[in-house]
Amino acid sequence: MDAPDFAVYIFSLDDSLTGVERLETAAATYTGKDHQHFAKQLLPNGKPYFHDFPDLHFSISHSGDYWISAFGPAAVGIDLQQHIDCNVGQLSRRFFHPQENDYLSSLNYSPTEFFNIWAAKESYVKYTGQGISGFDKFSVIPNLDVAILHELDFLQGYSLYLCAKLIGKVNICSIDLR
Repeated sequence: MDAPDFAVYIFSLDDSLTGVERLETAAATYTGKDHQHFAKQLLPNGKPYFHDFPDLHFSISHSGDYWISAFGPAAVGIDLQQHIDCNVGQLSRRFFHPQENDYLSSLNYSPTEFFNIWAAKESYVKYTGQGISGFDKFSVIPNLDVAILHELDFLQGYSLYLCAKLIGKVNICSIDLR
């Protein structure tokens, strides 16, 4: 089985678009279809989908100055986290699996590693559609057995992860509509 390819679209939040308009623009760019074909709906677990395109999978995230979406032919999750000043030790102990907290503790609660773990975990729960409740019930350290977590290069001060069962090529495209 070949690993599916995914596309990631990056928008600046200082454009004049709404989140819905960004999603429609990214979906239209990915599929080559007109914007009006994309009406987002939610599954009972809250995972978004397009009713008219059941085989088109996507995930969205926004943090700091950016809004990001991932599209592909298979379930996908993406998460972007801006590194902000916060008590990462307290957050890690409260929300992370003990194995992840022990790892962060060994690194003196490195903010970069904390946000890498947070983005990896969020990309996974977006991939599964389970939401962040139960964040402490699974660990991304060292790796998940059921999915692949792929760190994507992004700007310094941000963590960006893509999650899917298998990952082929990832094409990243910045869309500037200002």
